[in-house]
Amino acid sequence: MEFNVSIDNIVIGAGVGGAIVAMTVIMSAIARALSSYGRRRVLRMFGANLNIDLEHYHETVEELETIIRTRQEHPRVLLSHAIEDREFARRLATDLRAQGIEVWLPEEGLRVGDDIMATVKSEISESQWLINVITPASVESLWVRKEVSEALKAEQDRGRPFVIPILLKGSVPDKMSARLYADFRTDYDEGLSKLVSSLKRATADTEPESAI
Repeated sequence: MEFNVSIDNIVIGAGVGGAIVAMTVIMSAIARALSSYGRRRVLRMFGANLNIDLEHYHETVEELETIIRTRQEHPRVLLSHAIEDREFARRLATDLRAQGIEVWLPEEGLRVGDDIMATVKSEISESQWLINVITPASVESLWVRKEVSEALKAEQDRGRPFVIPILLKGSVPDKMSARLYADFRTDYDEGLSKLVSSLKRATADTEPESAI
């Protein structure tokens, strides 16, 4: 994805130095918005070409900062789980939403006729985190493996952790063995508390990768 930034309207008197400062501030805000909000939503807000009048660049930065604050207060997650674990997933989604966290569940978001993976990829691009519910069933699920695989690609693109494992049954697969997980095996409320705390702390952090 590329942004084509117009700099035709540099403030007379600000000089090249002022223009460079303005552009540096703008591009920094764009980078933070992309990380916090997802590429597709930023593109929908500004279009493929982000035309900025440097005389009013503060307005652009303010709008981008609003995007960042919204995502910090209400992070968006995709909940990846096996169909056998759907009752748990529904309960978890309800409890996360009660904490101000937006949740996308495949069973709620997919409609008859949808291209499943295309829709999942779109949701991954718009979410800040993917929560991987780990059970023996999910480890064997082709669709869960595909979702996690796409999420790990997004993780590389974003340059920060994106997949958050939670352990409901069984053991953590090798692919996730190096990650700290939220443990729901014996105490649901304690697992939920730790998950919500980590999500909000990581989302509020200007460097999310250091928080999980």
